[in-house]
Amino acid sequence: MNDIDPKALFRLSVLGPLVSRERLSRGELQQIVRQLAQQEYAISGSRRRHISEKTLQTWYYAWRRNGLAGLSDAPRTDTGRSKLPEPVQVAVLAAKPAASA
Repeated sequence: MNDIDPKALFRLSVLGPLVSRERLSRGELQQIVRQLAQQEYAISGSRRRHISEKTLQTWYYAWRRNGLAGLSDAPRTDTGRSKLPEPVQVAVLAAKPAASA
């Protein structure tokens, strides 16, 4: 059985009033998002207590497109890569003093 991403589960719980509805009437999405943005949340690993309307809308549309999987963070594609050009990396490493033993 697949483990459920805790961050995705939190986001789904925040979106509960939106995702539990089969249909939203005109203007209702914005109204509910505004109400959700005014609430305080216990966000794991963060000192923040509020979630912006823009973030809530992004989460909602990600959920509509991909379900619970859409609420998980996408893996970074630049992990372990340097933005410095190769010659600059070589020069920096060459200029670095050798570690003393």
